[in-house]
Amino acid sequence: MVQANQDEPESLVKAFQGANVIFAVTDFWSPMYDPYNYAKLRPGQTINEFCYELELQRGKNIACAAAVIGTLDRFIFSSLPNISKITHGKYPHVYHFDSKAKIMEYIQETLPELSEKTSELQLGEFATNWKIWKVRRPNKASINGWKVSSTTALF
Repeated sequence: MVQANQDEPESLVKAFQGANVIFAVTDFWSPMYDPYNYAKLRPGQTINEFCYELELQRGKNIACAAAVIGTLDRFIFSSLPNISKITHGKYPHVYHFDSKAKIMEYIQETLPELSEKTSELQLGEFATNWKIWKVRRPNKASINGWKVSSTTALF
């Protein structure tokens, strides 16, 4: 295992050296819970907007670093749909979806060789969410089964 920093592209290139497959996921939420980031907000900027921009830049850094790895056969990016686009602007503030979609657009439009090797994975929610939110935990439904309840928004 190697360590890299998403804010330091050169550390990503170093970490990716010799890789055949890279699975990349960006994190919209963690920066929101770091109190130091609130001091970095521009006047009038919300923390959601800050997290959007940070995630977008970090995703671009990961993609650009992956693009120069000569041994790379497959780049897998964990993404989400562009809600602003598919709702024709009706929901313009779903930043945690749109940032990931914009990273995929960046790869497709700017890094064609990487795009050829890219698979997009859209899970919709973290596989560990059931641990965090009680409502999403499996509940015993019968002697032979379990039930998972979840609310879903349809666009």
